[in-house]
Amino acid sequence: MTEETILIKAVDQAVANGWLGIQGLGYRFDGVSLRHGGIRINASLLDRKSWLFNHYTQIIFSEDFAEAFFGRAHHHWVSLVHCSSCGVNYDSTDTQCCWQYHFSQLLLTPNPLRYLEGFL
Repeated sequence: MTEETILIKAVDQAVANGWLGIQGLGYRFDGVSLRHGGIRINASLLDRKSWLFNHYTQIIFSEDFAEAFFGRAHHHWVSLVHCSSCGVNYDSTDTQCCWQYHFSQLLLTPNPLRYLEGFL
């Protein structure tokens, strides 16, 4: 997938899981527009509403986005270091939420969009 496709699918997934409260406000999610390096997230009801971000890192490096994208489940251990909720092996059995772990990994990875791609 291209980086643009990954970003669009990641935003779609996060919005579907409640990011930005679009559905909670009664708006219809109209999708993502990429223009001149900026990202516009569009929604509509009787009026149009949009959120503008200058760079994709403003989106994916926010805790609200990570919580919606990765989900709110807590780790569920099926063995000493394997979580059945998010399917990842961990260095410890901390009881943090899966999204918190993945958010920290996202911040550390050299290519965060490729990291997100693994969860689409």
